[in-house]
Amino acid sequence: MKRSTELKLLFTLLFLFLITATCTAQQASRKRAEKFQFTPADAVYFVGSGLDMVSSGMCKGCVESNPLYKDAKGKFDVKRNLTVTVAMWGAFKIVEWKFPRARQFLNRLKVVIGGIRSGVGFYNFYQAAHNTRRR
Repeated sequence: MKRSTELKLLFTLLFLFLITATCTAQQASRKRAEKFQFTPADAVYFVGSGLDMVSSGMCKGCVESNPLYKDAKGKFDVKRNLTVTVAMWGAFKIVEWKFPRARQFLNRLKVVIGGIRSGVGFYNFYQAAHNTRRR
């Protein structure tokens, strides 16, 4: 397949994934009690983050473009990525707990962040397969 066809297919799948996840998260949030629960939006957030993390760590000798996740040599650092990812999720959960009315907005935000990081992960897999990010 051509590169443009591959990218169109990738973005179409990513778009469908985001729509499905958003609908699932909205339905689940309506039925949920006010106590702490791991929601489908949290799952989308962690799947996207995990995909991005695996794809960034997969390419040996590649440069990490996000300044939050790279070490002094410019390479990907798993500890930093995991720390930032879990800290952001924890902040979302604290805000959800303190402000229950913001829960729906935060669930949508987590789905968007997870979707973006999934897209970045797929793009990193593509680059790792074609060795285009080497320094």
